[in-house]
Amino acid sequence: MIDVIFIVPVGPNDAGRVGQVVRSIVKFCTNYRIFILLDGVERSALSADLGVENVTVVTHPTGTAGHWGKIWLRQCLVMIDALKIDGLSDDAIFVKIDADALIVRPGFVERAQAIFRTRPRLGQIGQCYSNIIGERLHNHGWYNFFAKMTGWRGFVKFIRYGFRTSENINVAVSRYLLFRQIIEGAEKNGYSLGDFAIGGCYILRKAFIVAMSGDVLFGKSPFLSMPTIGEDVLMTPYLYYLGFSALDDTANGGIFAIEGKEFRLDPFSLKQRGHYIVHPVKYGYRGQHGVLSETELVDQLTAES
Repeated sequence: MIDVIFIVPVGPNDAGRVGQVVRSIVKFCTNYRIFILLDGVERSALSADLGVENVTVVTHPTGTAGHWGKIWLRQCLVMIDALKIDGLSDDAIFVKIDADALIVRPGFVERAQAIFRTRPRLGQIGQCYSNIIGERLHNHGWYNFFAKMTGWRGFVKFIRYGFRTSENINVAVSRYLLFRQIIEGAEKNGYSLGDFAIGGCYILRKAFIVAMSGDVLFGKSPFLSMPTIGEDVLMTPYLYYLGFSALDDTANGGIFAIEGKEFRLDPFSLKQRGHYIVHPVKYGYRGQHGVLSETELVDQLTAES
C-alpha cells in the first residue's frame, strides 16, 4: 500500500538541492511516491542522485514564470492525478514539501495519519498559528489583503489583471465572483482571514484531494488571476471552503519546525525537540556548532541520533 505522496516543486534555484530532500525521504520513509514538479528547470539540471525508485519528474511545456496562482493549480492537479495510483491507501497523506526542507527522523507519516484518524473534518496539518520560538503567528497583512480583495478593491484588481493579460472582461468578473465565493464560504466554515500553513511543508488529507477533484469551481480557479499570492496562502482558505479545517503540529514532538527565512533557533535544538521536518536548510548554519555549509548541515541533521 502507498501511504504518502510527496509533491516537491523545483524552481531554477532548487535544481541542485532537490536531491537532499529526496534522500531524506528515502532514508526515513517507506511506501511513498515522489513527484518532482519542474518549473522553469531543464530535467538535465537536476541532481544526479535522483535515480531512485518511485520518483516521477513532472515537466511543463511553458512553466509558470513565477505565477503563484498557476503554481498552486499545477500542484493540485498533480495531487489529483496521484489519486489514480494503484494501491493508494485510504489513510494516504499528501505532503507538499519544498526542496530546501528536510525530513530528519522516521515516523511523521504515522503521526499524521493518527492525527487525521481522530479528526474527520481535518484537512491540513502544518505550521499555521505559532512560530518555531513559540510566538503566535500573526497575519495582519494577509487579513487586510483578503478583506480588501473581497470588496471593490479586489474587483478592480481582477479587472486590471484581465486587461494586462488580454482576458475577456467576463472571465475577469467571473474569477472575482468565484474568489469572493471561496473566501466567504471559507469564513462560514470557520476560516479566519489571513491564516495559512507555511508552504515550506504541509500535509493534506486524501479526502480533501478527492473533494477538490470533484469541485466544479476548481477548473475555473480564480487564483489564476492572482500571480503574486503564495500557493500556501491560497491553499488554506480553499480547504476551509470545501468544508475542512487546518491544525498546527508544532509543539515538542510535533511534525513541523518551519521557518520562512533563516532559522531563529538552532536547527539541532529543533531536532532535539522532537520535530520531524525542518525548513529551510539552504542558508546553512552559523551558531554554537560552528559554521556549516548547506550540505554539512543536511548531513548532520539527517545523521542517526
